[in-house]
Amino acid sequence: MILVVEVRMRVYGLSPEQLDALWVSLRAGESLRSIARHHRVPLQHVRRYFAQTGGVQPRPAGRSDRQLTAAEREEISRGLAAGESFRVIGARLGRSHTTVGREVTRNGGRDAYRCGPADLAAYERGRRPKCSKLATTGVRAVGAFIGYFRGRVLLTDSCSVAIRRGDLPGVPLGVRLGGMHRRSQRRQQCLGA
Repeated sequence: MILVVEVRMRVYGLSPEQLDALWVSLRAGESLRSIARHHRVPLQHVRRYFAQTGGVQPRPAGRSDRQLTAAEREEISRGLAAGESFRVIGARLGRSHTTVGREVTRNGGRDAYRCGPADLAAYERGRRPKCSKLATTGVRAVGAFIGYFRGRVLLTDSCSVAIRRGDLPGVPLGVRLGGMHRRSQRRQQCLGA
């Protein structure tokens, strides 16, 4: 069983303006007790907030300029509804046609593309932390496969060859088992093989 924990910053009911004021007070050298008293916030909330940030002010949430904006996704949606090609839409947006094509393919294709759900999906895909590819695609299958090869000396080499070939059910091509080759070499040295 794999446990995925998503960590979200708890703000204890404080607005972004109040949080900025807390950081200004901390940088000015005030104690946590005086910050709590000055801003009328429980001391425990101030302590926990600064502890969970590690004493470093988090960057404001925002998107990179390289990502498509909601307005650009709306324009893609309108262009698809008008039957335009990816090249025409991309030229109008000042983006590559492959960017438009990938965006449409990633979010349901020409017939099912909608700008609102596509924008939300892009935001969710960009969030951290993420699961590793191996964790989301079949750890049990890999475990069973490794169990099958356990009696062999070249355990991990056999596994990696089978995964690259696609012989392992439930694990897509391209999944890598990092560091296993080094472990198998050490194991062979210990066994005197």
